[in-house]
Amino acid sequence: MISKEALTNYKSILEDEKTILEQEIKDLEIAPDFGGNSTDIDTEESDESEAMGTNIALMQPLKVRLQEVNDALSKIVNGGYGVCEACKKEIDAELLGVNPESRLCRECKLRLQ
Repeated sequence: MISKEALTNYKSILEDEKTILEQEIKDLEIAPDFGGNSTDIDTEESDESEAMGTNIALMQPLKVRLQEVNDALSKIVNGGYGVCEACKKEIDAELLGVNPESRLCRECKLRLQ
């Protein structure tokens, strides 16, 4: 069973990670502006479109990770944090220390690879 102190620590780490991820996503949502100094409007629009496409691609894994962090925070509030979703065994502290939003224990992660 995870101690109350450890749970508070994991919650703090997850909340910090959530703040960072939300800011990174927000920054990527801003459309790039290459300025209006270009004499070739088509090239400028193409560059901006390509940059926005890149930003969207970069946002996807951040959004997935943000969802995992939010799920872990919900588990802390509602109970069930630190329990493997697959086998229902406790996730060891070493793994949670490296990956506090982990949904699976080490054995189940290895089995799914």
